[in-house]
Amino acid sequence: MAVTPAAACLLAVFLIGRTAAEQTPEIRHWLSAAYALPSAAAADWSFAGYRGGDSVLPSLPPAYNAVRDFGARGDGRTDDTAALQAAVTAARKKAGVILLPAGTYRLSRPLTITSAGVVLRGDGEDKTRIVIEQALADIYPSSKANWSRPVGGFIEFKGVAESSSRAGTLLAAVKGRTAPGTKRLQVSIVRGISAGQWVRVFAPAGSLPERQLSARVAAVNSTAGWVELDRALPFDTQPGCSLHQYVPTVAQGGVERLTIEFSKVPRYGAHASDRGYNALYLSSAADAWIDQVTVLNADNAVALDRVDHATLRDVTVGTSTRRWAATDATWQREGHHAISLSGCHAVLVTRFRITSRYYHDLAATHSSLLNVFTGGAALDLNLHQERGPLANLFSDLEVGAGRRLFASPGSTRPGPLTTYWNLRGATPPAALPSPPPPPPPSPPPAQSGCGTPEQDVDLWDADIATVKAKTLADCFSACAATAGCGAFTLVASWGECYLKSAKGWTRQSLKGAQSVVVVPCKKASAASRTTSQTAGHPGRRLAGADAASLRPLALPGCAYGTSLNFIGSWAPADRKCPGNLVEPLNSSLPLDFYWQQWFDRGDEPPIQGAHRPVAEAATEACRTWMGDSQDPLECWDLAYDHCIPGYTSRNWVPKAVVYNEQKVLAQLFKDGAADGDFGKPPVPPSQYSRICVASARAGTGACSRVKPGSYRIHTLGFRPAGLAKCDHVTGKTLFVKAHITSKHEITVWGTVGHR
Repeated sequence: MAVTPAAACLLAVFLIGRTAAEQTPEIRHWLSAAYALPSAAAADWSFAGYRGGDSVLPSLPPAYNAVRDFGARGDGRTDDTAALQAAVTAARKKAGVILLPAGTYRLSRPLTITSAGVVLRGDGEDKTRIVIEQALADIYPSSKANWSRPVGGFIEFKGVAESSSRAGTLLAAVKGRTAPGTKRLQVSIVRGISAGQWVRVFAPAGSLPERQLSARVAAVNSTAGWVELDRALPFDTQPGCSLHQYVPTVAQGGVERLTIEFSKVPRYGAHASDRGYNALYLSSAADAWIDQVTVLNADNAVALDRVDHATLRDVTVGTSTRRWAATDATWQREGHHAISLSGCHAVLVTRFRITSRYYHDLAATHSSLLNVFTGGAALDLNLHQERGPLANLFSDLEVGAGRRLFASPGSTRPGPLTTYWNLRGATPPAALPSPPPPPPPSPPPAQSGCGTPEQDVDLWDADIATVKAKTLADCFSACAATAGCGAFTLVASWGECYLKSAKGWTRQSLKGAQSVVVVPCKKASAASRTTSQTAGHPGRRLAGADAASLRPLALPGCAYGTSLNFIGSWAPADRKCPGNLVEPLNSSLPLDFYWQQWFDRGDEPPIQGAHRPVAEAATEACRTWMGDSQDPLECWDLAYDHCIPGYTSRNWVPKAVVYNEQKVLAQLFKDGAADGDFGKPPVPPSQYSRICVASARAGTGACSRVKPGSYRIHTLGFRPAGLAKCDHVTGKTLFVKAHITSKHEITVWGTVGHR
């Protein structure tokens, strides 16, 4: 069936592969997150994200159209500031989504949103652009603000500051002392506190900014005078701690589907020399989001200050023009912060791409705690932590060159329970963008043919034969020896060369492939050259790299911090620092610790024997299963958590693939809802799991409604009556056959069945 776009954008869970009987290695049980880290070294990150990770981001219809309703032009010449401000003012009176239709909108002053329920939405990052020519220092020349700090941006969401001194919010003082990990607090008074209520806990931290955690009250005992929370505190409590009402004034809002670009920017100077080319700033907000947004040429692209339970998803930060100064030729840093969290907790930053170097790519500072950075990739990632951060998780990250991971100007040290899980570096180390390495030449005449290698291109169809090969020279020789061969595609990481006719094929994108149309050789000096690829940019490959060959990352020295966790490939692996845990990531552990914890917190635990395929099994399925054709992209994990063949880094999968994947899932959900799979009226699942792959046992017991050929999606919210556990059946794995076109469009066909 051809999949049409759907309005919902939902996270996916499907594994493309062979039948269960054919799978090797055999699918094994995942270890529960509880066993992955010692209890003394672990924190609970499963509540990170919008509404505690329990809801998908909302997608409401637009209430306002900036062009139709307020006169914005979007022509790239007119200053649209007044029109956009009028839209924000209207949404302050009546909340809603403000649509910026496709176009280029010039903004000359900040837009400040101080109320709940306001969303700025474009028509897509490639269609809606906000262009800014000035810096905040130009607009406020008399201001003494330090624009290098999180103090403002051109699009601002500003709530009433959250602190223990906020008037009218105090519920009770916390009595006595407790150790980190406690859920139960003795309080001075329980009147006015009830189960199910959201509260904030504030704790002094000496000379550091006070810590805070928002949580739901699980139980109250008025006789014993205690309150129990639904999650553990990562810090201790002592005299001065207090319990407050949870009353954020800015919530349920965000920015989505657009690009923000600073068009006239100078070179970035020394560290913290910012003039205020700051794009997005969220302060004292909750349940907010930034989704499918690109920011270009900023000093500080995305800054959050005292924000909790927000989601930053599919955020790209980079440059469209060189900003690094000549004095910084070694590192070529283009700005100050890419993504910065200050005083934040339970924020989820997922599927980000940082395509330039910044002084601080990811920052967690000023008592930020329990934040999660996952599923992202960077050119040469730098992590910045100072002023009391605690228990932040960095999981499933492609760090690129990895030359400066922990070498951050101004950093002090991360706090206890900070965890680095499955961080991966490029092999070989990514080259600096300038100057690029010389491109490799085409094979000389001695290799029985010539032609211009086309990088990341597959010649589809017209196959004659498949031979083992590692180099272009091997392919040229094999083609010359094969009757009818006039072209070929080499996928060196697979060790295979696909020989093809001179005509009858079509070009399509395949990361890692090199294709040549063979022509008679001319003079050697006229040999054509390929365009070199800089490792680490979106959609580009590290030639010949394989996930198993990624090099170990360098551990920081013991002075870097204590009670830290380093899980993955680190060197030297035998370094012993007091209190730190350094362990390899074996094939039985999850690739992403956050999603494992998130799954384990499901409202119903899996039945005994339920399982998910480990990375080894998923990779093997994706690597070898091709169905009845030669197209490796037919083997596709829709959740891209394990592999898309041809892409050496799943976190660099082109956004078009990711977004179309979500449309596929939306369509599958739509079909399932029409069949009554999600109740009547259908209730969308709370969130699709990106790591669980399971299916129902068709036609038996409580699952009698499940017909062979149906599909099941495991989700925390998939609990229709009588089918509560049907998607947790041992030995049953769900497979879907899919194809990605050269334009990253997706077609799903064939019977979607239970194997």
